Amino acid sequence: MNDVPSPTPRRGRPKSLSDAHQQDRALGALRRVLAERGYAGTTMDMVAAAAGLSKKTLYALFDSKEKLFGALVDRHRASILDLPRPPSDRPLAEELAAIFRLDADPADVEERQAVMHLMLAEARRHAELLPVLSAHGPLTAEALLAEWLQREQERGRIAASDPRDLAAILLGLVFGVLAPRPLAPAPMDFSSRRRMALLAIDVFLNGAEARGGTA
Repeated sequence: MNDVPSPTPRRGRPKSLSDAHQQDRALGALRRVLAERGYAGTTMDMVAAAAGLSKKTLYALFDSKEKLFGALVDRHRASILDLPRPPSDRPLAEELAAIFRLDADPADVEERQAVMHLMLAEARRHAELLPVLSAHGPLTAEALLAEWLQREQERGRIAASDPRDLAAILLGLVFGVLAPRPLAPAPMDFSSRRRMALLAIDVFLNGAEARGGTA
C-alpha cells in the first residue's frame, strides 16, 4: 500500500498589524493632518488614508475624532512624563529626573513642543477640545504623579502631605522652567532648561531655606 503524502497545509492570511502599531500610525497621521488642515478640516477618512488604514479599522481603534484627539494628548503626556513606573530605590532626584524625561534628546524635546503647540492651538479654536485636553493632559499627569508621590510617602521617602498638592507644585516648578519662554530676552536652549529643571527638583525635595543659618 502506497503512502499518500499529506497535502501541504494552506497558508493562512498574513497576520495583520497589531493594534498598537495601527494606533501609532493613526496618531502620526492625525498629527500630520491636523498641522495641514486644523481640527475642523480634519476627517476620519483623511486620517485613515494618511495612516494607510481602512476607515473600518480606524473606527475600531477610535470611534470618533474626539477620541482620536484624546489619544494624541495621552501619547504626548506619556512622552514628557514617564508614569506610571515600578518602584525604585534610586535617589529621589534621579528618579524624578527620569520621570520628567530630562535625559531626552533635544531634537525630541523640540518635536514634543511642536505637538503641544499644535494641540493647544486647536483647543483654543474649538471649545469642545478644552475638556479633552485637560482630562487627558494635566489632570491625568497630576493624578499619576500624585500616585507616585503617595507611594513614596508610604515607603517613607517623602514627608507626609497631600500628594495632589505636592504633584501640582512639582509639575508647576518643573514644567514652568522647561516650557519655552517666547518673551524672554534670549531663548534658552534645552540644556539650560534642563539645568533649571534639575534645580527645581532639588528645591522641591530639599526646600529653599538654608539649613543651619539664621532666620
